[in-house]
Amino acid sequence: MKNSIWLVIFIISGNFYCSISFTLVCEFRLSSLKTIGQIYECFSDKVPTKSGYNVTKISGIHSGGKKNEHVTSVFIVGSDALIFFPRQISKFFPNLVSFQLFSTSIEILNGDELDEFGEKLKYFVLTFSKLKTISSHLFLKTPNVIFIWFQYNKITQVGHDLLTPFNLTRLQQVDFDNNNCISKNSRNNGILELQIELRTSCRYDNEPTTTTVLTTPCTICTTTKYEGRNCFYWDRKSRRKKFKNDL
Repeated sequence: MKNSIWLVIFIISGNFYCSISFTLVCEFRLSSLKTIGQIYECFSDKVPTKSGYNVTKISGIHSGGKKNEHVTSVFIVGSDALIFFPRQISKFFPNLVSFQLFSTSIEILNGDELDEFGEKLKYFVLTFSKLKTISSHLFLKTPNVIFIWFQYNKITQVGHDLLTPFNLTRLQQVDFDNNNCISKNSRNNGILELQIELRTSCRYDNEPTTTTVLTTPCTICTTTKYEGRNCFYWDRKSRRKKFKNDL
């Protein structure tokens, strides 16, 4: 019975993710960014209505003999059609230093959206959108970010440690102008003051905790009111779960 339940959940999840994938239509062009200089950019203002989650295809003609690996920036103007943060873009553009989103319907950043860009990312922009909530862990895997722009959103909640200095040692500018809970932008040493104001004015009291990934075999026990104490052994290598009574 348990196996049947898990199978049904898997099938539903699989269909859901496939139904909201989309093609990113690019106009490839040369542009420039402050402190970085010239970049080769995918500019897209052709986001389909109710577009999705995973980018599964790139459409566009490269210029000057360039290829996907030469693209260092993505600039998407969503026209409110973009309701989910687009993911898996790094599979096509592995060398992005800049990711910019304008005029979207994205309301929440859960914290893992930027993980795929890693240490190469230096610019992140999400402005003139409907963003309300930002998790603490958004920049945890992108320690070399220099510029962060969140101006002209509807932000009311920001994770407590979003701008923790040891995660973003190179950070130069953060802009939260014209939001619901704050309207402020800061540079360099002033960023610490901004962090303090975010913690007081944009508190995220019910922020979800992070998930712990089990990497070694272990025994886990839980106690509930109706079932009492229940233990099971988890073996990640074989991906099997055995209840304690079966060991």
